[in-house]
Amino acid sequence: MGKKFRDKHGKIRKWPSTKGDNKLEYIQDLVSKMIAAGVGREAPATSPLPKNLVRRPHTIAPQYTAALSKQVKKEQLQRVQLQSAPKDDPVGVPLLEKYKRKVFYEYDVAKSKRRTYRVLDVRYKTKSSEWIACSAPVEKTAAGTWKIPAVHLVDAGASGTAVVKEKSYEYHVLVDVSGPGNVLYADYFDLYIKAHLDRETTRNTESSSSSSNSSRKGKNKKRKRQCQHPCPPLGCPVVYC
Repeated sequence: MGKKFRDKHGKIRKWPSTKGDNKLEYIQDLVSKMIAAGVGREAPATSPLPKNLVRRPHTIAPQYTAALSKQVKKEQLQRVQLQSAPKDDPVGVPLLEKYKRKVFYEYDVAKSKRRTYRVLDVRYKTKSSEWIACSAPVEKTAAGTWKIPAVHLVDAGASGTAVVKEKSYEYHVLVDVSGPGNVLYADYFDLYIKAHLDRETTRNTESSSSSSNSSRKGKNKKRKRQCQHPCPPLGCPVVYC
């Protein structure tokens, strides 16, 4: 490198030793000398790679970058991708697949507070170590579907989708995770879902029975209106109405 770029201790000097010299020209000259000195002196690709890197090594000039540096960058990127890849939670994912969009009936509260809800999401509460169902109240429409009433929604306008108001959310614990080996599932939530299905079955049965009775009454009335003959005496086999 020459004495021009080194101090009395033999270390590379970053700035010119003489005041008044052009610093930019000095640095440019120094970098050119360093590149020229490094050409043909690449580290072997078989050298041991560092494992404690935090920042990725920069590549200023690929044609002058050592093989070791290129290999380090490649392996470091692979480690980062592997460690940062998202992992499915063994408890949360099955809960989400099982309960999302489910409709349930909260029957074990005061009668005035009983509501039907739909599960919109399953989330994890870090402070209490619990998986909870995030739900919103729903009502049955004339078409027979369950829909969140407008009173529980915030209209996002023509450019967006309505979202549920924060105060309208209801939260129910699905799983208590106090430790890796202590996972407690709340079986009451499945009973809520079953209660909703039982109510729907009962309503459909009653509706079907009511429609059938109404139909029979209507037919009897129609037959009576169509009767044009006086009723025969008792014992007569002919029946007109």
